Amino acid sequence: MNKTSSVFWVLVAFVVGAVVAGLSVSHYYNGKTHDILVGSSAVETGHAVATLTRYRMGKETNVVELLEGHLDGELVRLDTLFAENPASIRDPACRTMLKSARDYRAKFPHTAKSQKIDRVIAHVFSLLEADKK
Repeated sequence: MNKTSSVFWVLVAFVVGAVVAGLSVSHYYNGKTHDILVGSSAVETGHAVATLTRYRMGKETNVVELLEGHLDGELVRLDTLFAENPASIRDPACRTMLKSARDYRAKFPHTAKSQKIDRVIAHVFSLLEADKK
């Protein structure tokens, strides 16, 4: 084998190795993302079942409490996600949803189970104002 041929095969081996490694990493992260989405959907399904069951049993007060707690949890999760990707707050659909939650809470004040949650929710709402600047 001459030098040119050897260099060619080394480059081919490098490219094939890089492609295989890239596909493996991509498959791993796609699997993790899928697992997270499945877990999130399972939690949402459980929440919907619990809410609907309470509502159908005539326990509307408990439904409101359950939904308020769920909204608290979602706003806390959004605060964490926005910290990881602040640009996502600029998504018009996301801003609209966050504004509707802020307006809802202004109309129907709610105190969370802990002051820490209340502070995080105030922070996520403040991102709407901070992003305007």
